[in-house]
Amino acid sequence: VLQRFYLGLWLHEGGLRLRPRVPKALDEVRMALQVRGQRLQLHLRGRSLSLRHEAGSEALPVVLDGETQMLRPGHALVLNLR
Repeated sequence: VLQRFYLGLWLHEGGLRLRPRVPKALDEVRMALQVRGQRLQLHLRGRSLSLRHEAGSEALPVVLDGETQMLRPGHALVLNLR
């Protein structure tokens, strides 16, 4: 429930799709993920969600609101949730 529904993480065409629906009562979550051999760190704090590409050799496609962004090793995507 946490990963798929609240954080909205789904495997999608070689990468990830993000569609978070975080309840206000869920204040902080840290989670390590491995997707297609790439190591990621997810951190939710309050209304901010960050996804950092920790290690790997390839950029990972991340679909957000219908748009694909490439998350490169050593970089992060930061979302301000509504």
